[in-house]
Amino acid sequence: MAEEIINSNDIININIGNLYFQKYSYSFIGNNNILVISDNTNIQERLYQALKTSLIIFVVLELIIFIIDKKITGWIIKPVEQSFNKQKQFIADASHELKTPLAREKKFQKKNKIKFLRDFIV
Repeated sequence: MAEEIINSNDIININIGNLYFQKYSYSFIGNNNILVISDNTNIQERLYQALKTSLIIFVVLELIIFIIDKKITGWIIKPVEQSFNKQKQFIADASHELKTPLAREKKFQKKNKIKFLRDFIV
C-alpha cells in the first residue's frame, strides 16, 4: 500500500489510518516523496487510559451529585413533613374534642326520647 501511494503522482497530500482503530497510520506528501509511518500503539493505550479515567470520574461525580441531591431534598421537605404532621395531629385532636359533646348530646336525646315514649304510652 505504501508503494502505491509513493508511485502515484496525482495525489499531493494523503493521510491513511486512524489513531483510534488502526495500529499504524501513514502520511504521504507528494512531490518530495515523504512517507511517514507511525506506530499508534502507545497513543491507543493512552487514549484507552483517558477513556477509563473519564468514565471513573463520571461515575464518581454522578454518585456525589446523587448524595448531595438527597441531602438537599431532605432539607427542603423537612418543614413540609413537620407541617403535615402538625395538621394531622390538629385534626385528630379536633375530632376528639367534637366527638365528646356530640356523644353527650346523642345520649341525652336518646334518653329523652325513651322518656317521652314511656310518658306517651303510659
